[in-house]
Amino acid sequence: MDFRQRLEQSRITRDNEPARESENTPTSDYFAVSSGASHACLDLRLADGKRIGLPYAYVNAIAFDPESGITLTTTREQVTITGRNLARLFDHLLSYRVRYIQANLGGDSQEDGVFVEEIRVEIKES
Repeated sequence: MDFRQRLEQSRITRDNEPARESENTPTSDYFAVSSGASHACLDLRLADGKRIGLPYAYVNAIAFDPESGITLTTTREQVTITGRNLARLFDHLLSYRVRYIQANLGGDSQEDGVFVEEIRVEIKES
């Protein structure tokens, strides 16, 4: 089973149904939002299969620029999320309810909707 198949299987298994979009729990191929309370950590899922848990409590700022994407700033890291139509994802990040963000796995064929091209994590020098 390749990485994409494992990812899709985990999506189906995790929620006991395929990922879908509804008004109560917005989801896409690139992120999921909880309809309940905020989460302790944001799960960053990189294209190479690595994952990083970023505690929301450490996030000092969340910025959005339509040209350069979303920037999450902590005391130690700067996370840059690039892609298309990221305003919707940004709005959900502000409420600390985004469970995960998935970087592109090479299968985007849409011309609209949210698309996460890359998640870049840089450690700040002290």
